[in-house]
Amino acid sequence: MEVCKMGDWNHRIEHPIRPPPGDGKLDCDKLSKRFPFKSNIREMTRIKDEPSVVQLFPSRAAEMDTMVVVPPSVTKREAWFQKPDSEGQNLTASFENLNEMEIDNSISPQFACTGPLKVVELNAERGRWWMEAASLLKDADVIILNEMDIGMARSDNQHTTRLLAHFLGMNYAWGLEFIELTSGTAEDRFNANGIPDFNGLHGNAILSKCSITDPMIFRNQIGPYFSSEAKGLNANGFEKRLGGRMGMFGRIIVDGKETVIGSVHKIQIFEKEVKEYIGKRNAIIAGDQEENYCARIGLKNIASNPTQNTWPASCTGFGSVKGDQICSNMNVILEEVTTKPCVTNFGFSMKIGDHALVSTSLAGV
Repeated sequence: MEVCKMGDWNHRIEHPIRPPPGDGKLDCDKLSKRFPFKSNIREMTRIKDEPSVVQLFPSRAAEMDTMVVVPPSVTKREAWFQKPDSEGQNLTASFENLNEMEIDNSISPQFACTGPLKVVELNAERGRWWMEAASLLKDADVIILNEMDIGMARSDNQHTTRLLAHFLGMNYAWGLEFIELTSGTAEDRFNANGIPDFNGLHGNAILSKCSITDPMIFRNQIGPYFSSEAKGLNANGFEKRLGGRMGMFGRIIVDGKETVIGSVHKIQIFEKEVKEYIGKRNAIIAGDQEENYCARIGLKNIASNPTQNTWPASCTGFGSVKGDQICSNMNVILEEVTTKPCVTNFGFSMKIGDHALVSTSLAGV
């Protein structure tokens, strides 16, 4: 058996990992079936498990140049940070394409979907661990996401939605919630490690195996999120933002019928407008929202266990609040399942966010 010596430090998660049982050695032949590599023990030029080169991502997956909202420079964000609190809404209103969604329907070739649909909702806490989260999302037909960064140092200055979408082979829509004028909370700043935010954009997203059309965003005013005073809504003064809490909506075709899909994140009012957008269509609206939101937009909360908490979740528990909802008027094929935000690799368990995942399977009426 050719052996590989495995280190005990994972540079992505910046944490030691538990080595395999015994002397910390792995069978190279078995490992290469999952991770093709060059042997550095006998033959430096020998490639294991042909074909050995697999393109996981097209170069486009890492590009940042098709964003609808033009990211402001670091200098401009610093200048806005100094503006008086009274200027927050005027600054927000000055942004071109503020309520436009970035949609890419070129990743998955399907125009229409076939039901039933497996739906997963996740507040991904910045999307920093999108690659790790993918293992919990890989069999979904529709994924509804909150808190997905573009160009924030706390999440490695990535377009987290685009990378996840390409990784899963799904189309996506992303909508701006906040332009971040700081690096974020105390934990965010620790994760940023002194690196500046390239784009400073933070939003919500929807992933779908079929095409997403007819985008619509409803947005609250910025309010106390643009404040120089320490408040609960600005992470006790660590955050200062432009934009506003919002809901983003689109339509997909399922079994020949239009189905509304939406990602909501603590949005207030606009219930009338959302109802009008849904009309008589099937609908799936989900996100980090209060429990009675579903009823306010004319849908049912499909929770099979309304007392199942989702926040603040970890690898050991589900928290103290039911903070994540799936609203729909469709038939429930499989009851809602709540999953801890935890993945285990190489004997090490890690938390991918502070919200549990909520999933179900739905069919049209």
